[in-house]
Amino acid sequence: MVAVVALMPLPFGSARPWAWSLAAVAVGLLALAYSAALAFVEGFRPAVPFRRLRLPLLLLTPAVLWAIFQALPIGSSELAHPVWQVAKMVLNADFGGRISVDPFATGTAIMRLLTYVTVFLLAVELTRSSERAKTALAALSAVSAIYAAYGLFAFFFTPDLLLWFPKTNYQGDLSSTFVNRNSYATFAGLGLLCAIGMLAKFIHRPALASQNRRVMAANLVRILAEKGWIPMAAITALVSAVVLTHSRGGFLSTGIGVLVLLFCVLTVGRLSRFGRALVAGVVLAGMVLIVHLSGEVTLERLGRTDIEREGRAAVFELVRQGISDAPLIGHGYGAFETAFQAYADETLDGYYPNAHNDYLELAFDLGLPASLFLIAAILAIAVACLAGVYRRRRDVVYPALAVAAAVLVGAHALVDFSLQMPAVAAFLAFLLGLGYSQSWTSADPDT
Repeated sequence: MVAVVALMPLPFGSARPWAWSLAAVAVGLLALAYSAALAFVEGFRPAVPFRRLRLPLLLLTPAVLWAIFQALPIGSSELAHPVWQVAKMVLNADFGGRISVDPFATGTAIMRLLTYVTVFLLAVELTRSSERAKTALAALSAVSAIYAAYGLFAFFFTPDLLLWFPKTNYQGDLSSTFVNRNSYATFAGLGLLCAIGMLAKFIHRPALASQNRRVMAANLVRILAEKGWIPMAAITALVSAVVLTHSRGGFLSTGIGVLVLLFCVLTVGRLSRFGRALVAGVVLAGMVLIVHLSGEVTLERLGRTDIEREGRAAVFELVRQGISDAPLIGHGYGAFETAFQAYADETLDGYYPNAHNDYLELAFDLGLPASLFLIAAILAIAVACLAGVYRRRRDVVYPALAVAAAVLVGAHALVDFSLQMPAVAAFLAFLLGLGYSQSWTSADPDT
């Protein structure tokens, strides 16, 4: 499972039909293997019982069923999108009315959504063991650092190439193996959270619980020198990569995610007040230093109001019009690129296949009721992980990481479409599953 999540960023974030289809097949085979073990291996049972998963799955089900219904032929029903009636008149052929403007795109989007759901479920079941959870976290930290290292190498030495292809977009910005710098910024931000989580596994311990400040500082230096330098190196590479994407949304949402992670980790456990301040200061000082050394490009972009932002405001207004035209039924899950062309006008400068706001686009596609169910399912997972942070006495890093990841991606979704990158969505799904699995103590019943 880790290998699949680790390889998905390689082919441009799996933002190609063959790549996301291959990922869906791989995840499906893993789910089939796990199901076969449940069915045929004597004594094998789920690590996390189904009752722990009922709420998010119950919230998710209406959204998935509605998306499927959107793609089904419903004849001349009033629910069918007007485009099908126009097609019948122009082409003199009855295609059967559907809610979705693009049933094929809707079917593809459903396949991708179910892939992420399966990644989440497998992560929940496979990372219940603390050793497996630690292995998964270490692997994802290392993988994220490798992609960051490649991105830094390409940024300085092969700026005109994306892997071995000519780079035609975002020249002068770091994007690693992704085409879009903003999407990579989200991926790198999630990797940064993993690396900080690994560092916290080393230093969030009684060695820093002493009231003697000199002893705590000495212990921190010793820990960093012995083992902590590995996640610190990963943190350095990932922060540098996020900064050099020059993505305002990615930079700010990553900062928010890091603050949430630090808040969760440092408000529990046995660290003294000085120990908490010391650990937080080391991490934040390192991030500030790297931002300072990276130059002024990102800081200039953070404070700039430009044509791009004005263009997105025009898109948001047109998307809201589309939502108001079909607030309950939507225009078809995953069909935004096709359906939005009916609303595009002279106020837009360029072509917009995405709304640059995942919440607005989801409401446009699914309709408000179904989109609220889907968001509520993710929110229920995040809330359960937040409760797990304060329920557990150890290994609080995992649920804290899931909360921070949800906040990071949720914040960036307000201004971009990174969740529509399969590599990012699968990474988030795995981290949510990892945190959800570790949200209960071994003393809880049925775990």
